[in-house]
Amino acid sequence: MSAIVGIEKIREILPQFTFHHFRILREFRFYKESEEEGVVQKVNVILESESLSPNYRLLVCFGHVRGVRINDFGGGETRLVGFDVIDISDRQWDSIEFQVVDFENKMMELFCKTVEVELHEM
Repeated sequence: MSAIVGIEKIREILPQFTFHHFRILREFRFYKESEEEGVVQKVNVILESESLSPNYRLLVCFGHVRGVRINDFGGGETRLVGFDVIDISDRQWDSIEFQVVDFENKMMELFCKTVEVELHEM
C-alpha cells in the first residue's frame, strides 16, 4: 500500500478526514519540473471545504503524473463533488501508485506515482 505524504498530520487535526470534505476547486496547476531522474510532470490542486467548522484549504500535490483529463472546468465555481485519491499500487502498473478521480461528475482524472497533502485553516 502506498502512502500519501502528510495524511497523518491532517488526521491529527481532522480525525474523520476524507477527500470528499473538499469540494470547491480553487486552483489547478499542471507543470513540469526537473528532478534527478529527468523531467517530471506534476499537478497541484487547492481545494476548499464548505461544511467543516472551521473551513480549511487542502493543497494536494501529485507527482509523476500521467493521463490527465479535465472536463467542464470554468464558467462559475468548479466543484469536485466526488473527488477521491485511490491507491492502485496493487495493480503493479509501471510508476503508477494512485488514481485521482471525481467519481460523481467525471470532471477530473489522473494517474500518478506520488501524492502529498497539506492542510491550512481559513
